[in-house]
Amino acid sequence: MRNFFSCLSNSVSGQDQERNHARSASMSSRLMRPVCAFALGATAMFAAPSALSGELSNQTLSVSFAVAPPFVTLKKNVKTPEGVDVSLVKELQRRTGFRLDADGYDLTSFTSMMELGRSGHSDIVAGAISATPERARYYLISKPYVYNSAVIVSRQGDNIVDLDALSGRTLAVQTGSNMGAMIGNRGINTYEAPTNFMVFYAVSRGLADALIVDEIIAREYLAIWPEANLQVSGHIEGSESGMALFFKKDSPRSEVLYKTFNEMIDDGTVARIVRNELHNYFEAEEGHEDEQHAHGAGPKLSMSN
Repeated sequence: MRNFFSCLSNSVSGQDQERNHARSASMSSRLMRPVCAFALGATAMFAAPSALSGELSNQTLSVSFAVAPPFVTLKKNVKTPEGVDVSLVKELQRRTGFRLDADGYDLTSFTSMMELGRSGHSDIVAGAISATPERARYYLISKPYVYNSAVIVSRQGDNIVDLDALSGRTLAVQTGSNMGAMIGNRGINTYEAPTNFMVFYAVSRGLADALIVDEIIAREYLAIWPEANLQVSGHIEGSESGMALFFKKDSPRSEVLYKTFNEMIDDGTVARIVRNELHNYFEAEEGHEDEQHAHGAGPKLSMSN
């Protein structure tokens, strides 16, 4: 995966060289902390039902993903995405029996994915999507399977600890995301990019000063792309949100998917998948929690049934 980002970075760097020289190279970052929680079943193990319902057997569904490591990532090739959301959808498919269309999964940009779902062309859309009341108007949204907060990512050496520090500077935002809504009336310029990678690339190459993204995604990108010289520099207070799967609105098939996903939560399967896919994140959070306890602070990571 690291080689993928290095190659992609090199392939687009020539296009932005002139703009890079025009932009100030002073960038910095500081670590900021998220709040993370997810529903953990009593057994925390796969508890496959004794007999699968297969309510959607012989029905063909369209599934759209937006690449957002570690929720949707490409480690092998574009035909076989991996990650949290992919594993959850595969388990839904195993239990309900639906088939994919001839082209398999549809991998697209975040904006296109959301449009496909909103228009009803996709039965399931996923890729680190936050559940919000606004989005619930257009989708049937599953119960959130993991919670985290938004963080600020900037170049190493820059001092962007909060949104006020971005006044008069440029924030990179992914087209169609809700991160740009956090800036308020701070006089912050925006630089839009179509994908998560291009947002990180924009900050790394000096096209923007910082980006706002979910902390789990930030940690993953920083781990797999150290050459970008980025760090988490601050956290956004009150930004906690829940990640969920989105289903086509007002569809009988969506009702089956929603019901089955709830069963996966109840029997501990969702918790098992989430912890398996995000084990590095949770281990790091738990280690930090132990450190906080040693200093009399409250827990950062909470789990519940």
